[in-house]
Amino acid sequence: MNRNVRIVSLAAVALLVVGFVYLLAFPTSSDEKSNATPTGSASTVPLDRGSTVCQPCHADVYAEWKQSYHSMAFTDPEPRKPELSDDFKNKDCIPCHAPQPILETGIGNRALARLVFLDEGVDCLACHRVPGRVASVRSGMTAACNPIQTPALGTVEHCAVCHDQHNTVGEWRATDYAKSETDCLACHMPAVERAPLTPGGPKQKGRDHRSLAAHDPKLQASASRVDVSVAKDAVSIAITNERGGHNFPTDERHRAVDLVTTFADAAGRELAAHSERFRNPYRDEVGLVDTQIRWNETKRFRYDVPFGAKSVRVRLYYKLTPITPDAEGNLLLDRQETIP
Repeated sequence: MNRNVRIVSLAAVALLVVGFVYLLAFPTSSDEKSNATPTGSASTVPLDRGSTVCQPCHADVYAEWKQSYHSMAFTDPEPRKPELSDDFKNKDCIPCHAPQPILETGIGNRALARLVFLDEGVDCLACHRVPGRVASVRSGMTAACNPIQTPALGTVEHCAVCHDQHNTVGEWRATDYAKSETDCLACHMPAVERAPLTPGGPKQKGRDHRSLAAHDPKLQASASRVDVSVAKDAVSIAITNERGGHNFPTDERHRAVDLVTTFADAAGRELAAHSERFRNPYRDEVGLVDTQIRWNETKRFRYDVPFGAKSVRVRLYYKLTPITPDAEGNLLLDRQETIP
């Protein structure tokens, strides 16, 4: 074969392979188009280059997203642990840890895994891309990415595609928050103001893209209230899921909350200890029951004061896995009381 003909043939094959990979990464079936197909001209921004394409115009938002566990969803060592995805050998985990654009694959449909830019995890385009353009919650936006108002972007249903795998959204629907339309974004992506785009201009309004959740002790601690009542002969403890918009803890089954109560003598020596665990166990953990605290539910415990006890210490830990030692858990409460 002529050398020039061979080169042209190889180039054609290479183009076909690249095109095939792109279509696998971002398919657009007729069913998917019906979810959010915008009209009008397409973006002049190359929307197939990952989240870095958003950074020049959205530096503040991009910096927030980089701090989030959305951005680390594929690289974070925690989900890669052998007992979880086993370094993502369990491919069922990838669709939510590196999803294709949800507004393209369709709200209400199962998320599909990307084949490109996996290290970006839940990237900007996973939430904001619609065919050929970028979704915005506002109308009348003008920019190179040609944003189009897409009401579905800011909805619970949008989050639910991945975050209802363990019924978190279903739990939220059972609360008064759902009735008052206090949704996922109210707690996990609260409203923020950012610096003006131009000197002297108005501040930019948006939402916190750090998406704080299970790794934020302050947000975790705000969900529950712990009441401790101390008497000569007994200590009573009540823990209430007062402000959580869902069960406590929620989402992944490996999340755990531990209530640890210890009694000590005058010299500080431990005399007795009690531990209560709140968690939804895996299906194969035979004999364990779901002890999550439902919204507005109070769980009560009473412990006899051992002879010689002069103080009681109550601690509440949030743990990312059931085998996390106390010292590595998020300490949400540490209260010490004197025995009368």
